[in-house]
Amino acid sequence: MVKRIALLATGGTIASTRSKAGYLPTLGAADLIAGLQFPCELVPRDVFCLDSSNMQPEEWRVLAQAVDESLKDCDGAVITHGTDTMAYTSSMLSFMLAGVEKPVILTGAQIPIAEPLSDARGNLRRAIAAAMQTIRGVYVCFDQKTHTGHAVRENPYHGHRRVLQHQRAARGVFRFGRPPRRKPAALYAV
Repeated sequence: MVKRIALLATGGTIASTRSKAGYLPTLGAADLIAGLQFPCELVPRDVFCLDSSNMQPEEWRVLAQAVDESLKDCDGAVITHGTDTMAYTSSMLSFMLAGVEKPVILTGAQIPIAEPLSDARGNLRRAIAAAMQTIRGVYVCFDQKTHTGHAVRENPYHGHRRVLQHQRAARGVFRFGRPPRRKPAALYAV
């Protein structure tokens, strides 16, 4: 049976395009997956289109409701989000969706999906692969790692490179054709 995964777009760098004012979030969920192939049925939904630095508790409430509605007929949810406040949103959703029985995976990008050197496609593919697993709860999938949503924080000491860190080791590590260096709690094959 093919899994159904909800793709909820909220804006952020992953959904940004170049404008005279700089990069602005303009792409919706359907735009993010256009031309990409996935081994599941994706149900795209635009929740809002914000720079994540403008994310407030009111948006967290709307997003939690959108996830709850989507999980009624989907096997998991992937939320595309800006990196500025992804750690805060994942933490809040962990508590707002406490006890959720399906995977809710947040992801984003350091470079917009339309740019040649973007990390967006890889992060999106990994997040969808994680959402297809039999895990429960809120997670962040970013930079080839999967972290539990309630304990992620941004490491500000990497200059221009945004790094999300977990309080402890990553819950899962993506390896392509290579065995893991250490045994993670979960290993997702992509």
